[in-house]
Amino acid sequence: MLLVTLLYLIMRHYLESRYKRRLHEHILQREGQWYEYLIEGKSVPATLLPNNEFERDAADLVLTRYAHNIASEDVTKRIIQFTNTYLEDYYRKRLRSRRRSVHINALHKIMDFQMKFLLNDVYQSLERKIKYTPEQYLLMYKVISLFDQKRFVHYLLHPNFRLGEHEYRYLLIELQTAQITTLLKRFNDLPQNFQYVFIDLLGVQHYLQHISFLEGLLDDEDVEIRVRSLKAIANIGYPSSVERYKPFVHSGNWVERLMAAKLLVHLSEEHTLELLTELLEDSSWEVRSQAASSLKETRDGIQRLKQFMSTSEDEYAKHMVKDVLGREALV
Repeated sequence: MLLVTLLYLIMRHYLESRYKRRLHEHILQREGQWYEYLIEGKSVPATLLPNNEFERDAADLVLTRYAHNIASEDVTKRIIQFTNTYLEDYYRKRLRSRRRSVHINALHKIMDFQMKFLLNDVYQSLERKIKYTPEQYLLMYKVISLFDQKRFVHYLLHPNFRLGEHEYRYLLIELQTAQITTLLKRFNDLPQNFQYVFIDLLGVQHYLQHISFLEGLLDDEDVEIRVRSLKAIANIGYPSSVERYKPFVHSGNWVERLMAAKLLVHLSEEHTLELLTELLEDSSWEVRSQAASSLKETRDGIQRLKQFMSTSEDEYAKHMVKDVLGREALV
């Protein structure tokens, strides 16, 4: 039995290697014609039209290489035109395959070649009574996000498997304005992990127009919601007023104090500097360090830090401030 299995694997490897060599030779013979069509924009010659599975595999390899290595709108348009005209059935068949690797590959190609015409086939895949892997579901949702914003939001709210923060981040990174508006309205209906990642997204993408929404979340009972909202506001850089953030300077949660120290630098009021100076003697080293870094970025901040070093009795805090100032502490 072991010998039979070994012989099978050897034969399979041999056949696959021979098939790859044939593909390579076939592509080399037509390399110039592909270049003329995709780069120079000439008409598709009859010799490039795929007439069987082997030639379709070859065309797929060529188009994938160009799609991944050439950043050109013209090339992209020609790739899309070719796949739409000559490879629709080829990718549809692969999309319906029960083999996981083939199905995943087809989903990647739909995104690479922007094959919107296969969107209904993706919906049909989701409706089939087949148990897909999380990776397959995730890729299908990603395809839908590219071509159908409304239905994409539906699948975000009603996924076929439990999504974690990593999966939500993968799906949300390229959200359109209309999708963000929809999710803002339905924020309270979102799963907890979804809410966390959505808040992070607003900060990373610097959505200034949603500062008031984020500030509204600062009263949430969930400390993680509050911390992530503070971080997002700090990333955007336009907090409304000192009074709105003063409670977080005296929070019992050191991470909230840390975020307050980070975002107060964006406020120019005199009271802000007093709060940052107060945080220089915080019980948390991270908070003290951030407060010193924030003060250093303000007008007259370096002078305030030097004054703190000369008057404070907290030797540990003074040493930390000296580290933040670096060479400027010697001037």
